[in-house]
Amino acid sequence: MTIYSGRFSGRTAIVTGGASGLGLETAKRIAAEGGKVCLWDLNPDALAAAKKETGATHTLALDVSDAKAVEAAAAESQKALGKIDILINSAGITGATHTVVDYPIDS
Repeated sequence: MTIYSGRFSGRTAIVTGGASGLGLETAKRIAAEGGKVCLWDLNPDALAAAKKETGATHTLALDVSDAKAVEAAAAESQKALGKIDILINSAGITGATHTVVDYPIDS
């Protein structure tokens, strides 16, 4: 893998599902290329390990299918990061399949 030093310099990202799988790998890449990362995941123990592995600025344990929890997490993440430039949605949610714009918040 080629690392592009500074590609994400000055940029911030939230990565849902950031404690494992593709979310974790994406967070590692953004951090390795100079970005600040906030990890969101259900598993607080996995988040603690992922924070060490990625050098994440901030982590939050939450269920991204809970709209109120996401709203609070977004505000807390923005405060921790200073701004939010990038959102990587890598959390696994089961349920009905819709385009993002048509997905009902209460599902």
